[in-house]
Parts: sequence; C-alpha cells; structure tokens
Amino acid sequence: MSQARVIAPAGVALRSEPTINAPRLALLPLAFRLEVLRTVTGGVYGAPEGGTRSDWVQARAGEREGFV
Repeated sequence: MSQARVIAPAGVALRSEPTINAPRLALLPLAFRLEVLRTVTGGVYGAPEGGTRSDWVQARAGEREGFV
C-alpha cells in the first residue's frame, strides 16, 4: 500500500462509495496524509482539468475507510 496527500486547496471528500452521490464520511483538509488501498472504477465526476472521469481511490484516512 502507498501513501498520498490531499493537494486540493479546499480539501477532498472521503465518501462511503465511489460516487459523488454517496454520503460524505469526512472532509480531508489540504496536506492530509492517507493510505491508498486500491484504485476502482466508480461514478462519473467532473475532472479539474476538464471533462469527466470515473476513477476513484479506496483509501484509509485515520480510522475511516472510504473513497476519494
């Protein structure tokens, strides 16, 4: 497993399922470290660089596990 950091200035939502419609478990702040468990294909979302994407990361953030 690998480590990652949140690079979005506003933070990133840790969700219960890999879709933007899933409940938000937590808001992970800028520079927060998380453990990457695996990459999955999930719901489509708007990509920061434009267009859409459907790749999500299953991650552990402290005691919580979810998708970013």
